[in-house]
Amino acid sequence: MCNRVDFGDSANGVRCDAPPEPQSHGSLRIGEVISELADHDDLAAIAKLIGERLLLRLDMVEQALESPAEEPTTVLCRAAGVDANGFSAVLRMRRRRHGGNGRPPSEMLLAFRQLPLEGAQRVVKMLKVLNPSGWGE
Repeated sequence: MCNRVDFGDSANGVRCDAPPEPQSHGSLRIGEVISELADHDDLAAIAKLIGERLLLRLDMVEQALESPAEEPTTVLCRAAGVDANGFSAVLRMRRRRHGGNGRPPSEMLLAFRQLPLEGAQRVVKMLKVLNPSGWGE
């Protein structure tokens, strides 16, 4: 997993590399990238980025992000290392897509903050072990 995303010369414009030096030019933290993509309602790019970071199939990540239930999104974002600002932007995108339905954003943000990173990563790992053809790349 990496902590930064480089908008370099990759074929799709997004490449996840080892973390560059903090002062390097052209790199953004994952939360900043997710926020920007969510503000532009780019669910496909968010799913691709999360899928690459967690080694999950794109279609499964998209399905989880589009699910009416908020929990899959919470776990995937937390496991991928998205910060609270990035997750909040994803919640706003989801509310726009689902007509404002669902649990209050403040409640979901609290659940996100209370979910340990390691716990979310264990859930993702367990999903891949239990159903490797359904989740893993």
